[in-house]
Parts: sequence; structure tokens; C-alpha cells
Amino acid sequence: MNISLFNIQKYSLHDGSGIRTNIFFKGCPLRCMWCANPESQNFYSELLWDEKKCIGCNACFRVCPKHMVEPMEECNQCLLCTDVCCTGARKRAGEQYDVETVMEKIQQDELFYRLSGGGVTFTGGEPFGQPAALAELAERVKQKGITTAIETCGHVKWDVIQSMLPLLDIILYDVKLMDSDRHKKYTGVDNAQILSNLEALARICPDKITVRVPLIGGVNDSAENLKELMKWMKKNNLKKIDFLPYHRMGESKYLRLSRNEPDKFAIPEKCDLENIKRNFIAQGFHAGIFG
Repeated sequence: MNISLFNIQKYSLHDGSGIRTNIFFKGCPLRCMWCANPESQNFYSELLWDEKKCIGCNACFRVCPKHMVEPMEECNQCLLCTDVCCTGARKRAGEQYDVETVMEKIQQDELFYRLSGGGVTFTGGEPFGQPAALAELAERVKQKGITTAIETCGHVKWDVIQSMLPLLDIILYDVKLMDSDRHKKYTGVDNAQILSNLEALARICPDKITVRVPLIGGVNDSAENLKELMKWMKKNNLKKIDFLPYHRMGESKYLRLSRNEPDKFAIPEKCDLENIKRNFIAQGFHAGIFG
């Protein structure tokens, strides 16, 4: 079975315990305005174009069915140009991998997993968006005695999540906003299914779950939103939370995908992040800041 991925990142330290290999699944049901990996959003492969690396050899022009040098709206994403580009100016965002190939890459670092208490993290994009491929890969990883983690936005059918639980050791569950209307404004979907799934998970395996909050200045860093989140987590017996401060390092990818520049949000101040962390710790939570 093939899996659509846009990256395999080794030696990751912030997506579960120990040293990990992150498997980035392509495709996501959300469209977060602050997304740092816009190449993760669509399920199909896309063209990433870096004009600065182009040397004007016109190899792309010769193979392009529409004879275009610069990607435009008319581009049909055939990606033939990526096969002939000698400078890396044109790259594919997204490749098809078979499970065996991914397993070979994962097993290369088995020693690091054992020594550090690490393992494999399925992330994206949204890993649950490719449920059959995810299940096959996760089962193979578990058969090798390697621990598994998943990072999910939670906007998937409950049956998909439930069927995967025996194969998952750690669940990193994103919570963006507590207000449903604001959630829809900034991500494209409301949060009803997301919170419903998290509530169901909390009843079954609360100790596996770490809530993750991408902290976006002026969007979800208000005292009101954080108070509601804290209240909701207490009600559902969830104790672990990580804050991931917003950054702008992914902005150039939008232009390389021939998309409009994303909206810019405020970057949270370090002192504000520390205050938020202290407030959650004072209320009995295990809180951390990553990124």
C-alpha cells in the first residue's frame, strides 16, 4: 500500500518522548491561517518553485505541456518539470511511498529509539486522513517494538480514531480555539467534532493524551480562551499540555506554491508564554513550551 508523504524527518526531539522519526502525511481537513506547512494541506503532489535557484536553462519549458517557465494558475501540476530541473528550483511537495520503504527508513534509527526512549511520530498534514495506510504502517512499527505517537487536528470520524488506539502509545491532540465560531473563522471548520473526539479519547485513555496549542498572538492567546481551555481540560481529566508559539518561518512556502502570502499574526512574547505556562502549572497541569 502506498502512502502520500511530504517529508520524513529524523532526529526530532519535540513530538513525543526521546529521539523520534517524524512521518509527515500529506493532506489536512483544516486550513489554518497560520499554517507553517502549507504544502501539507492538499492530498495530491504539488509544485514548489524557488525562483532564486533558477538558472534559466529552459529544460522545464521544453517538457511543460503548456510551455510555461513561471508557474501560473494555468499550471496543471503534472510536475514533469521537477524531473528535469538540475538546480532544485522545482521540487515536488508530496511523494508516494510504499510501506516497506518507509519502514526501512524508520529502522535505520532503531538504536536511537531504544537508547532515548523515542520512536516514530505520525504527523502532517493529518495522518488520520489516510486511515488504511496509517494503520498498516503503525502496525508494522509496533511489530518491531517501536513506540508510536500521532499528532492530529482531531477533525476526523471517531471510528477512524477508535480503530487506531491499540497501535498508538502517545496522542498529541491539537486544540486551536474553544469558541466554535472563531475556530471556523481561522481554520475553516468549527470545533464540534474536534472536541467531541477529544472528550471520547479522554474517557478511554487520558494518560496517552497531550493537548497541543499553537499559540497565535491575537487569536487564541487571550485570557478568556485559555481560561475556557483550562476549564474544559479539568472537566475531562486531561493533565498534559504543550504550547507551540506561532512563527513565520513557513511564509516563503506560500510563494513557492504560487499562493497568496498568508496573514501575519503577532508572535507571542517570551514573558507572556512563561506566564501562561506558570498559570497552567499552578492549576495542576504538566505544561511545556516547544518551538
